[in-house]
Amino acid sequence: MSERPGSADGLGRSSEGTPDFAQPPPRVAPAPPPPPTPPLRPAGDVPTSRRPAVVTAVVVLVVAAVTALGTLAAWRADTRAVPAPASTSRPAPSPADPDRDTILFTGAHGTGKLAVREHTWESGSPDRLRLSVELSCTTGTVDHGPDSFQLFDATGTLVEPSPVSGGPGSIGYGTLGPGELVRGDVVFEVSRQVVTLVLSDDAGSVTALRITD
Repeated sequence: MSERPGSADGLGRSSEGTPDFAQPPPRVAPAPPPPPTPPLRPAGDVPTSRRPAVVTAVVVLVVAAVTALGTLAAWRADTRAVPAPASTSRPAPSPADPDRDTILFTGAHGTGKLAVREHTWESGSPDRLRLSVELSCTTGTVDHGPDSFQLFDATGTLVEPSPVSGGPGSIGYGTLGPGELVRGDVVFEVSRQVVTLVLSDDAGSVTALRITD
């Protein structure tokens, strides 16, 4: 008879009574799941800084505040300004230029000097030009009176003295001798423009002065 193989040589039972080939394999713990992968950001989606937008907003607010303050200051200055009262006084006369408004002349009976001391443009209906003249005699005799003066306007139209010239302060009639002079006003009804004052005697025109303002 053959011998039964021992438990060390064959498929016998273990000491616990369970066949060796029937032992369950040891349980292996499952591996932990891998960490989630973060989603990929598109290449063109690059986060932008908000700092430039904040700086721009601050600058805009500062400019708006400065503009508002300037407008308010100008408005307050305008509301506080007191309009100057309208002047009702007579227009100030324009002083004459001693060199421009003086001229020497030779008349039919003597020599002398004509000067326009000042002139005033008077607004009204009609407008008037008031001339303060001075007439002096150097040699011989010089006749004078309101009708010794005429005026040519800018268009060349002859203007005679106004009857207003006969009032107080107007130049009177008379004759000057050497070293004598006379002063007085002559008034012409003419609007403001460039005009020419003419001095005449019984022989015709003697001299002229141009008035430009």
